[in-house]
Amino acid sequence: PDRAGGRTAVEWWRKVLDLQPDNTDDALALVRSALRGNDLATAEKTLVALDQAAKQTAGYHAACGRLAEIKKNPAEAERNWVKASEIAPDHASYQCQLALFRVGTDDQSKLESALDVLDRLGAEP
Repeated sequence: PDRAGGRTAVEWWRKVLDLQPDNTDDALALVRSALRGNDLATAEKTLVALDQAAKQTAGYHAACGRLAEIKKNPAEAERNWVKASEIAPDHASYQCQLALFRVGTDDQSKLESALDVLDRLGAEP
């Protein structure tokens, strides 16, 4: 459904979520689709509406991290990527996103850590 185009995909995920309003995976899929389509209002509204349990998931923090990046809020983005990486330490894409985010930092220790993570991820099959 996401490949159908930004607005169409968002509408499709919205309909799916209407059928299963308590489905966290579907809600996060709607958020990701909205972010890809630059529909920040839908992404924010959907994230705010999630229950507390959903807000403790790595996927939630990854979506918040991406939203913060788009909104040019680096502190919030980093905080959420760190949280997503802590919740799901084996999830390579969260580790990669955090590392890529930190590559642009002036903090030497964060930069070195980021480069180490990228080296490690690059060496994995």
